[in-house]
Amino acid sequence: MLRPLIVLLAAFLTSCTGENNRPPNIVLLVVDTLRADHLSGYGYGRDTSPFLDSLIERGAAFEAVAASSWSPASHSSIMTGTYGFRHRVEDWGHRIHADLPLLPAMLQEAGYATGAFATHINLLGTAEPIHYKGRLVDPVPASVGRIDEGLEIKKVLPPGSEDQVLALGAAWAAAQDRPWFMWSVLFTVHAPYDKYPPEWNDTLFTDMPEGGERRHPFKKSRFDGTGGIPASVRLGDADSQGYYINRYDRSIRAVDDQIRRFWEALEASGAADNTVLVITSDHGEGLGDHGAAAHGW
Repeated sequence: MLRPLIVLLAAFLTSCTGENNRPPNIVLLVVDTLRADHLSGYGYGRDTSPFLDSLIERGAAFEAVAASSWSPASHSSIMTGTYGFRHRVEDWGHRIHADLPLLPAMLQEAGYATGAFATHINLLGTAEPIHYKGRLVDPVPASVGRIDEGLEIKKVLPPGSEDQVLALGAAWAAAQDRPWFMWSVLFTVHAPYDKYPPEWNDTLFTDMPEGGERRHPFKKSRFDGTGGIPASVRLGDADSQGYYINRYDRSIRAVDDQIRRFWEALEASGAADNTVLVITSDHGEGLGDHGAAAHGW
């Protein structure tokens, strides 16, 4: 199902041009762990995504099925247009199959400037030391081999730096003198759902009871396949899950604000002109569905 995306994109690039016969710029924003059915534009009862809803009204929205339930395999599908049995990535540290072209490399060959601006350090690694979880982390390579192939610039900051990394991306885009492709992976919505103004805990999405946090606190490890939501959460019990769902929805509202500010910066600089904006997710979050609290294998 994903392969036609690459085929149609390649056809689009060869047949459609914008002002002065210049091919369109492309922004690909991937919001990690974002469920479509928690967006108000997809019918959710809370006003979680006013800016994304406005894009739906003036653009096109689709319903899709993720190629995997977690990042390494799903991002490999997004970047190659293939299912897992073709790209061969099942876990961190795996390498995308050598004979598959990657989207950034294809665009670079077509004359595009290509850059990545992300807060998912497990996916793209870091190009320079960063402060993460209270310590200085040395540069690390991309955790999925070949996924950064074709990227001319890569800027990765820790989770919680989404506004900063998007601002860097917007400035980079504005400085380009040729068509450009920007890939951004945002960690705002991933557990522990805390990358929003703390006062929102008292003012935004408070209608669902939050008694569960006293009995089911987050575990210290947030990357163990459950996103940090403990197995003791009683799936389907609103009192147990309200703590998580309320914070998850506030996180969606936060990333909606971040994307709005990013797009406004592109518009202010003129970089939004002749630009295709694509927003998607690598996978969703269980929140009790199918017996899953969060996500993973």
